[in-house]
Amino acid sequence: YLDRVRRNVLRLPEFKIREILASLKFQDTGLEPEDPDYEIKVQLISTVLINEDKENEAKGAKRQAAEGFIPLSQIQHDVRLAWTEDRHKIKEKDDKMDQKQSKQGELLSELKEFDKSIKRKRSLESEQSSRSTRNVLEGLGRTPLFKT
Repeated sequence: YLDRVRRNVLRLPEFKIREILASLKFQDTGLEPEDPDYEIKVQLISTVLINEDKENEAKGAKRQAAEGFIPLSQIQHDVRLAWTEDRHKIKEKDDKMDQKQSKQGELLSELKEFDKSIKRKRSLESEQSSRSTRNVLEGLGRTPLFKT
């Protein structure tokens, strides 16, 4: 789905992309893949295009209704269905994002635990090394120059 969205956005003329990003108050109105906001910009542009299409469809449907082709109640019903579908898609996207963030949090916790474990192990190894050095010196009848 995201690949299709990206392709549709990239087919737009550059001036249209810049116009949409400027209307969304982006300072940088370019669309470069290395831009950290690239995916966000693509999704926002796609949303703007979808909304423009829906506005055009609604205007056309209202015009046809005024000419007696489509009952106004049918138009209102269709518009409500379209917006409900959009809300559902947005909710799905938000749910996926929440799942990703939750998983990232779990992985971060595991990484921190792993890091603590490594630090404890290194600390124990360092302590054991100090003890063995002290034991060797005591075995030779010498006292260590430093006390640990």
